[in-house]
Amino acid sequence: NLTITHSTRSQSLMTACDSIVWNGRVYTQSGTYTFGPIPNAVGCDSVITLDLTVRHRTELNIYDTACNSYVWYDIAYTQSGIYTKAGFTNAAGCDSIDILHLVVNYADTSYAVYTACNSYDWNGSTYTESGFYTYLTQTVAGCDSTAYLNLTVNYMSTSTETKDVCDRY
Repeated sequence: NLTITHSTRSQSLMTACDSIVWNGRVYTQSGTYTFGPIPNAVGCDSVITLDLTVRHRTELNIYDTACNSYVWYDIAYTQSGIYTKAGFTNAAGCDSIDILHLVVNYADTSYAVYTACNSYDWNGSTYTESGFYTYLTQTVAGCDSTAYLNLTVNYMSTSTETKDVCDRY
């Protein structure tokens, strides 16, 4: 009584994002991989072939600068930092992540109170009357800068006197 059993060969087609664990090994690149020989159900050698396609997730790095705040995906950010947004699927069907590298600069405001005699020179203008003045410009980072001046101008008075004197005065 003779029973002839045969070895077996099987082939799997798989697609993975970034990596896959197959028969205890991690694969990160597309290719054809074999596992075996291992005994099949009847005790003969068998070989399993994996035809693997590895697709990769994508990262989109965004570098931006803002004044005071930055709105990204409906969230307002007011501090510099690195922020991420995940949950997207790229064209390959794998995860995609957006990474925001954000620098937040701030507007600048200054206040000054001065008292001057007759006039006062401030930011390229000469003021001869008391008042509250505003000067708008930008910081070196390109954000709004507002300077306020509360100025009091006092006027010097002069007088002349004419006298007739003899010998001494």
